Amino acid sequence: MDSLSKLERAYQADPGNLNVLAKLTREQRRLGWTYEGKSIPEWLESLSLDKPWHERSKGVWRLGGLGTKASFGVPALLQLLSKDPSVTVQSRILQVLGKIRCEASIPTLIEAAKTAAPGIRWVACKALGELGPKAKLAGPVLWKNTQESNDESLFVSSLEAYAKVAPKESLRTFRSILESGDPGRIRSALRVLPALKENARPLEATLRELVKAGGELGALAEDVLEEGPEDL
Repeated sequence: MDSLSKLERAYQADPGNLNVLAKLTREQRRLGWTYEGKSIPEWLESLSLDKPWHERSKGVWRLGGLGTKASFGVPALLQLLSKDPSVTVQSRILQVLGKIRCEASIPTLIEAAKTAAPGIRWVACKALGELGPKAKLAGPVLWKNTQESNDESLFVSSLEAYAKVAPKESLRTFRSILESGDPGRIRSALRVLPALKENARPLEATLRELVKAGGELGALAEDVLEEGPEDL
């Protein structure tokens, strides 16, 4: 285990240890692991519920700016998510968990994709999509959202995330939507279908049928065919 990992573990075990905090901050500064001049522990300090909500929101967002480097701060983010009364802060945390892409956040994101407030549920789904195949366990929840939700934002984010976490499994859902005759849902599916990348090839015949039918949906389907993988 390198010195940085040891310091991160020591900090997680005892965040109040000023000696460990100072050493960790110095090491992260040496490595350039800072955002706007502050190290990860310094941004974590802004997550205290004693701080105004906008300061907590800013701290969360800055951690997201450090991407995977901020993975050791995920436990603090998850703890804040369970306690913070601000929907804005909760939404920011879910977004940032997607940016950090730490597998430890997957169970919490799956639960949020099922039960979070309607206004931020779609954010949890989008975050799961950012984790890609690592979050394959989220597939059933994302599929269920595409079948049951009347909220367009939740439908779109769930479908796109499903394509990213379980591309092959999502093909049946895409085909069902494209053949459903529902213009709104077909339009949404066509717009997120590029998330499937090369896995979209089995849908070529379905897309060509939409092109033949013409209209706006036919034009969108043609765009997908033209912009997709070379042999689509």
